Amino acid sequence: MADTFNRLHRELQTRLAAGDSDSVLDVARGLLGDPRTRDDALLWMGLLAARAPAAETVDTGLAALASLVLKNEDVSALRLLERLATIRSPRAGDAKAWRALASVAAAEAYRSEPTRPDLLVAHATHLADAASPAPLRQLLARHAPQLNAPDELRRLAPLFQRAFGWPFGAIRQAGERLQGWCLIAPDTPTPTLTLQAGQRRIAFTATRRHPLTLEGDERVDCLRFELALQGQAESLAVSIADAEGQPRQLVGGPLSLQDTRPPHRRPDASLPAEDAEPQRRAVTVLVPVYRGLEVTRRCLDSVLAHRAANRAFQRLVVIDDASPEPELVALLDAYAARGDIELHRQPLNRGFIGTVNHGLGLHTADDVVLLNSDTRVHGDWLDRLQHTAYRHARTASATPLSNNGELLSYLAPCDPAPAPDDDALARLDRAASQANGNDATRDARLPTGCGFCLYLRRDALDALGGLDPTLIRGYGEESDWCYRAAAQGWHHRGALDVVVAHEGGVSFGAEKRLRVMQNLSVLEARYPQAERAFTAALQRDSLLPGRRRLWRHWLRTQPMEALRDLDAPATLPLWPSLAHAERALDTADTQGQRGIALALSRQRQRLTLTGNVPHRWRLDYTLPDDRALLVDDLHALGMTAIDARDDSVPNWLERWLPAWCTPRPRSYAEPPALAPAMPGIAAQTPRLLAVAGTSASLSQPRFVNWLQAQAREPRGARLLPLRRAAWPASAWRSGHLFPLPLAESRYRERVDLLRHYLPLAGVVLLDTTPLTLADARWLDTAERPLPWWLPEDLADTLPADAQVAADGGSRPIHRLALARHGSPRRRGHPATTPESHHDGIV
Repeated sequence: MADTFNRLHRELQTRLAAGDSDSVLDVARGLLGDPRTRDDALLWMGLLAARAPAAETVDTGLAALASLVLKNEDVSALRLLERLATIRSPRAGDAKAWRALASVAAAEAYRSEPTRPDLLVAHATHLADAASPAPLRQLLARHAPQLNAPDELRRLAPLFQRAFGWPFGAIRQAGERLQGWCLIAPDTPTPTLTLQAGQRRIAFTATRRHPLTLEGDERVDCLRFELALQGQAESLAVSIADAEGQPRQLVGGPLSLQDTRPPHRRPDASLPAEDAEPQRRAVTVLVPVYRGLEVTRRCLDSVLAHRAANRAFQRLVVIDDASPEPELVALLDAYAARGDIELHRQPLNRGFIGTVNHGLGLHTADDVVLLNSDTRVHGDWLDRLQHTAYRHARTASATPLSNNGELLSYLAPCDPAPAPDDDALARLDRAASQANGNDATRDARLPTGCGFCLYLRRDALDALGGLDPTLIRGYGEESDWCYRAAAQGWHHRGALDVVVAHEGGVSFGAEKRLRVMQNLSVLEARYPQAERAFTAALQRDSLLPGRRRLWRHWLRTQPMEALRDLDAPATLPLWPSLAHAERALDTADTQGQRGIALALSRQRQRLTLTGNVPHRWRLDYTLPDDRALLVDDLHALGMTAIDARDDSVPNWLERWLPAWCTPRPRSYAEPPALAPAMPGIAAQTPRLLAVAGTSASLSQPRFVNWLQAQAREPRGARLLPLRRAAWPASAWRSGHLFPLPLAESRYRERVDLLRHYLPLAGVVLLDTTPLTLADARWLDTAERPLPWWLPEDLADTLPADAQVAADGGSRPIHRLALARHGSPRRRGHPATTPESHHDGIV
């Protein structure tokens, strides 16, 4: 099969290169009918549009790529979407909107895979057109120290020149050496560089100089240098004189040259016996600080407020990693002056790894808790965490539950939620302690801990040493330590009886994914089985029973009025997906309302109960096994009925909860067919139309036949259904069906990209159920209220409030006429005849 696919791709590439775009499109349409080749076909349609951007291929390509972008993690579709929008922008319509689509698609592609040079170049190119130069400079400075390949420098050189001018360069540590490069104007004498190491200044000349040829035969010269340095220096920086003779420091400095071996390892340390009872130690809580005045204040206040509740507590050590915020520096000084913290200040920024390793060496008899400065703790959190760390002889680390804690996230693994406030944290932490506070339920084994709050036993630190200083700053260093520990016989535990709040992303912001991806490639090379173990942990989810106990205990101890509005009807909305339920809760949040929702999982085997007050919470149920639990929880919430917002309620739900289910939305009989032509559309170039409707409406023959009629129209629309349905292969092969399940997707970045920037011409509503109306309204933005088309047999059923657009004005509403020959028919008969193709124009 793989060989057949390869031959097919080679054949299509040959046809495309020869300019035979029609045959490429025909083959791609045929491939759409087979689920095994559907993604390839969508990608070929996007490639065809980028290579041959006629009006029809552009609209087809946009629809195909939009459908693929939501479904596929591969950034090829995003890259093609960006290229297509770049090509299209000077040619048609609203050029500003097309440029916005190109820019956002490039940014999302880069965000997904920030280590790919081609995606960096595309994103930076769009930033170069922004009004402010700051984002471009920040992006390029973030990447510059890690760049090395001549092709990378050649492609980025014009952007470096635009953002910084010449000369521009960067330095980095490579083992025990200092490496660097610098771009200078061609045909100029080789300049002298200056190394400043502490108080010493050393002039030197780069030994290698070679030209880089840019587009348009322009040229820039690249200097390269490498210096061997012994020991550590307080500060290392390299500068070069600019055109005015002023020194310009290369990006990456100042830095300190660090030992490449993990520090603090004791050669005589060994793995304890499995039946040993390790001696508990006093605990140092270590908080590295760089940015974030208010989050740091809240973090330190929470630790100090609960210090007396923890017998294990020894000292609170804060290390200021050369913070650039004067207010934060003053705050730390005030804590230190009161004796609340032990403060250490570094003369220059050493990054998270260097800062932690410094802290690990301060009190070498203590266990250490690495605590991010954007966390908050409660109660005897440290004693409980220590108890988990010492329940097993070979436990190297313990990590608590959190709203944002990778595998330890309390909603679901790797599913972050907003941080709870202090009162909500207290209730959650107490619930965790009470629900999971016995040795049978206290903890679970993990492949790796998470660094937001990581308890490290000193005997493990003695055996393993500290964090690896060769990793790029921040993110992944704790995983490396945990995998290193596992390779030597240690293991890691999740503490299910502790909850720690974590804001997330305060210090690194936009850098986070880049640093994760850079270090992930190193970890994959070092520990080939680690990714498989992590994926298995995600699927197995050994923390699920503990999370369920936590949420159920929490739910049963909350006052009902704290969770829902008692004046509102006691009817629980049932949404067809978790994304729908979360969107409803987001809307309630913006309106200051309490919300509780029930959602079907994508596998249709589980129900999810979720709410937004006093924070996001979630409970999962598998029916029929968990029927009694679900009913008990609904009673605890004061609910008396379930209102299905869609017709996709499975039969098993109606079977197992018959007393709770309200009547389902009406099902449609075989109605007259839809005419293919549409007012305001038929006389224009092909357009993209979103299609809102229930799964049943989307599966009806009248929609499928109308879809196929669009393929016969010279200017037929491309239809993008917002829901999934079971379509026949012939519907796919029409080349006009491109599912765009925005409303069901939880991939927020991709959803926002397509919702805000895809050039939709309007929305077709196949029914007027509440969910369909909600999906259609949601596509609106204040800047772009979309017109609606409804079959004329439904137009009079549209509620008045649905006719108001997002900007408060009147929404354009059009009637989609019935076909002249569209009387009720048997299944399988054609929906239209050639004579009726334009009967839909009213």
